[in-house]
Amino acid sequence: MTAPGDGKGAGAFKGYDAAFESAMSAAVTKAIIETSKVPGSGVVILRTAETASALTTALAGMLSMSLGATDSKPVTSKMLRELRKRLDRRIALMRSDAAFQDFMSRVFHGGTGGNA
Repeated sequence: MTAPGDGKGAGAFKGYDAAFESAMSAAVTKAIIETSKVPGSGVVILRTAETASALTTALAGMLSMSLGATDSKPVTSKMLRELRKRLDRRIALMRSDAAFQDFMSRVFHGGTGGNA
């Protein structure tokens, strides 16, 4: 890990970084697709329940590294409420996105399917 004072990773310590979030989201999505490929078939099977569970486990690990967010039950509860609100908003955004809906209709042949 780069130390905050060595100048090499100074940007990592300046607060929230939307570009980092975007890059991380793209990397996670790519990993999901790569892991979901059926070898030798050219087919991707998105296992929504298993993927959501794996992401929840990874998220729990990341959040547990933030002592400020997990040092007491009330603080953790507040953080989880805020996380729920963000998740609800992002689900609604995805559901209203035309490109995402087009993807869903092509993947699930009619826009229905999945079981997460």
